[in-house]
Amino acid sequence: MKTFNLNQRKWKIEMISKNNIFKTKILSFILSLVCVSFGMLFVNFGVRTIGVPSGYWWVPFFNVEPIYYISIGIGVVFIVTAIFFVKECFRIT
Repeated sequence: MKTFNLNQRKWKIEMISKNNIFKTKILSFILSLVCVSFGMLFVNFGVRTIGVPSGYWWVPFFNVEPIYYISIGIGVVFIVTAIFFVKECFRIT
């Protein structure tokens, strides 16, 4: 008959908890890198087409289709999400 030691079980639970914390930090860091890369792709797609040199800086903004503004907005959302993932990665628990 096997005896049950409460201290061993507590140690195992603490180790599982520490491994889960490490895994979530690594996962949040990888997700932040993915979000930043997608965000920069969307922002680059929008800004590259809007950035047309002219005599006045505001003229190209009126001659652009709305899809480019939407692309910049989606990119900014991805970048802000990546900032929150980095914040979660360095949070002390």
